Amino acid sequence: MRRKRFFCAAIICSFMLSTAFAQPVQKPTPPKEDFQRIERLLNLSVDEHKEALIPKLVQMYQSFPHYDKILVNYAMGAYYHAQKNYKKAIARYREVIAENPNLDKVRYLLAQWLYEDKQFEAAKGQFQKLKANHLPPEIKQIVKSYQDALSRQERWDISAQLNFIHDHNINNASSSEYIHLGGAKFKKDVKSLPKKATGIDFLLNINKRKNIYKNHGLLFEDDLSGQYFFNSKDDWEISNKLYLGYQYANATKMINILPFYGKRFVGGKSYSDDFGLSVGADIRLNHQWRLSLTGEYTAMYMNKFEYKVQQLSSSVSAIYASQAKRSISFGVNGLAVYGKTEDQSYHKVGASFGWEQEWVKGFSSRLDFQLGRRVFKGQDTLYEIQRKDTEYVLRLTLWKRDWHVLGLTPKVQYQYKKVVSNIPDFYSYNKSKINLFFSKRF
Repeated sequence: MRRKRFFCAAIICSFMLSTAFAQPVQKPTPPKEDFQRIERLLNLSVDEHKEALIPKLVQMYQSFPHYDKILVNYAMGAYYHAQKNYKKAIARYREVIAENPNLDKVRYLLAQWLYEDKQFEAAKGQFQKLKANHLPPEIKQIVKSYQDALSRQERWDISAQLNFIHDHNINNASSSEYIHLGGAKFKKDVKSLPKKATGIDFLLNINKRKNIYKNHGLLFEDDLSGQYFFNSKDDWEISNKLYLGYQYANATKMINILPFYGKRFVGGKSYSDDFGLSVGADIRLNHQWRLSLTGEYTAMYMNKFEYKVQQLSSSVSAIYASQAKRSISFGVNGLAVYGKTEDQSYHKVGASFGWEQEWVKGFSSRLDFQLGRRVFKGQDTLYEIQRKDTEYVLRLTLWKRDWHVLGLTPKVQYQYKKVVSNIPDFYSYNKSKINLFFSKRF
């Protein structure tokens, strides 16, 4: 009995001791001087762009019972902006403005960030509110500059290019004068040989983006192109493609989903009616690297909708800008064409390289190289073998940035193209041409 009482007493004492030790220890309240010191450091980290220190300082600052939530949001907004996290940065500064609408500095930064993130309608509203306040003259001028830039965003963007060309082989024909078939040799008709021509071609692009809500908008675009040869009216060609669709754009990426309709004329006669969908994305990975992806499906209705040719294309390109005066790009691409017959259908894969450079005294250059391999689906009707082509294209463009003729920038371009085919009598050729063209952005 006495032993049982001893064990009960021991259990009760153990429980009381464990309960006593489990009570939370009250931490002493940090001195007021520490609170003020951290608050000053937090403000300085924002003003002096020491954003890397902000998360730790905020953690220390929030350990005080009566910290300022506005200051926390102000500092964390600056931190997220430095990290290019516009969504969180803008959300923090919206909270600050909601708490205190009179903080013009915060509203000014918020408006700037909305502009950088391509939320143009929202940025316009914030700059309009700033303009109504009493701002220093230099800030008023900056606000006006942003408002002018926002107005330009709503204008039509127009670019044009006019080329004067001399082409030694406009019909992309083999220079071989004979066809070798089954051990026999046949002389080609003169119309099947390369044909020289001189003329002009042009490009005109018109587009407009309308911001609807936050980063979402509508995009309208029209591409008009054509070529006219003075001594070969049958090769006269003009085409127009009209896009209208959705665009998402922010500070680091842009995504387009654009249905389109196109019309093409050759030799003054209707050649095709085109319907399709174009999708694309442009992603800025960091200050130096950018990634571009495109894909397009086209249904071409030929000969007044008598038959249909389908085309599917895609490309992936990486652009590296090592400095403001130099950019290098390289990519891969694919093309599939499904024609009326199998011998007109093919798949093509390719690679590309580009190098653009600004030189001294205002000179600039661009070098492009493309390599492609095309394999046809069916056998050639004459030779009864599967046609395979390898294509090489080299372009060199030169211009001087401060030379203008009637507001247009003149550029000289040399292009060389070589096609090596396993049916050389018909499809192997090489040609070169020199273009003088003028370009302008309105």
